[in-house]
Amino acid sequence: MSEVDKAVAHKVRFIRQSASLSISKAAEASGLDPQVYVAIESGKRRFQSHELLKITKALNVSIADLYQDLP
Repeated sequence: MSEVDKAVAHKVRFIRQSASLSISKAAEASGLDPQVYVAIESGKRRFQSHELLKITKALNVSIADLYQDLP
């Protein structure tokens, strides 16, 4: 997994936690299996574009928001 992908995963976690969403609620809202969601958010699994789109919709952010201000 690239450093950019890891940074995006970290930002997803930060946004979810800032919204006071549990992993199970975020996974349910995104339509992803909770184990897949955890693996993506923890940086253990590289996300696919359709998964990232589902996550951004569930967290009410844009894909651009996730990539903004990355190293």
